[in-house]
This record gives sequence, structure tokens and C-alpha cells, in this order.
Amino acid sequence: MGEQPYFIARDTARRAIVVSVRGTMSVQDCITDSMYKPVLLSADAIGMPHLSGAQLHCHAGVVTATNFILSDLDRHRVLHQVLLGEEPKPYTLNPKPQTLNPKPLTLNPKPLTLSPKPQILNP
Repeated sequence: MGEQPYFIARDTARRAIVVSVRGTMSVQDCITDSMYKPVLLSADAIGMPHLSGAQLHCHAGVVTATNFILSDLDRHRVLHQVLLGEEPKPYTLNPKPQTLNPKPLTLNPKPLTLSPKPQILNP
């Protein structure tokens, strides 16, 4: 609960960071959306001290999803990299198979190449 899929991008032309969050996609999402339970936000905490009362109500699911996304961005230091230019850590390979039937991990030493022609794959 609260682990909402999201995507983050940098719009260099507008000098903006875009965070796109997946919205309602299933019947379960519709049920969750309809079960509105307001949470009262702190006007000072959100930097809008002029708001009061119902203006500070927010859907509990939105608050939960927002907290997850902020925590995830912080844990992976995404905003530090995007906003402050911090160098990302290099990717590491976890050699432990993530299946119930473990098999040895083998790596293909052939380097990846990009084809100049688009390829259509048959499913």
C-alpha cells in the first residue's frame, strides 16, 4: 500500500523536474479513490500558511503515496543527482539469482550494439 509507480524526468529546455505518478488504473484503484478519508495537512509544513480548514484536507492515499515517493527519491538520492548535479553511484550486479530454482549466473561477454535500423519483434 502506498508504493505508487512513478517516473521522474528532467526537462532541460524548461529547466524543470517532472514527476509523473500513475493514477487510477484498476477497479481496486477506483474503490480506493472512492474511499476518501481526509488528512489535515500543516499549513506551515507545506509552506502555505495562508490556508486553513478544508483547504488543508488531502486524500489519505495521496499523502501515503507522496510520502513513499519522497522517501524513495531520497533513498536513491535522485533529487540530489538531478538538482545538485551529484554523480550517481555506478550500477552493481547482484550475482544472487532471485528465483525459487537457483541457477548459476552467467554473463554474456558480447558487448551490446545499437542497430541503426528499427527492428520489429514478433511477440
